Amino acid sequence: MQTVTAAVEELLVAAQRQDRLTVGVYESAKLMNVDPDSVVLCLLAIDEEEEDDIALQIHFTLIQSF
Repeated sequence: MQTVTAAVEELLVAAQRQDRLTVGVYESAKLMNVDPDSVVLCLLAIDEEEEDDIALQIHFTLIQSF
């Protein structure tokens, strides 16, 4: 599992350096709505504190539907 974690971290750092990283549920949903073909990978992560946020869950569902 460490190899996968390191690979994902390396990928995210490289994307950030190339200004190709979008962070945030709302920002990601907006980008996918405008230009879905530009999205290669979408990682959805949630804090335990935000699990009951209905608006966030709706955005997650919309992102997953893409």
